[in-house]
Amino acid sequence: MVKKTRSASSKNMSRSQARSLVRKLLGTSAYLRWRSLDKQTKLSSSRYKKGYEFRFPVKTVSASRELKQALALLGIKSGKPFKKGLQTIVPVYGYEQVEKLIEMSEHWELV
Repeated sequence: MVKKTRSASSKNMSRSQARSLVRKLLGTSAYLRWRSLDKQTKLSSSRYKKGYEFRFPVKTVSASRELKQALALLGIKSGKPFKKGLQTIVPVYGYEQVEKLIEMSEHWELV
C-alpha cells in the first residue's frame, strides 16, 4: 500500500496563512453564485437547481488542494474541485457556508 504524502507547504499551513490565501482569492478571483428567487418561482424545481455557491478558480490541482486545506482550517466545507476551461474550480456550496465566507470577508481588508 502506498501512502499519500502532503506537500510541505500545505502540511504546515497556519490559520493566518490560510486566512491570507482565502482573503487574497476573495479579493481577486473568487465569485459568488446566488440563488435567483425569480427563476425559482418561474421554473420548476427540476429545471432550476441553482443554489448558493462561492467559486474559487485556481490554476493547478496542487493549488486546489492547498485551498481546500485553507478553507478547512477556517471551518469552511468545500466541494469537490472540478475543471472549467484551463482552471480548476474549488466550490463552496450551501447558504450557511457562503454566509460564513461573506461574514469573514466583511472583516478582512480584501486585496
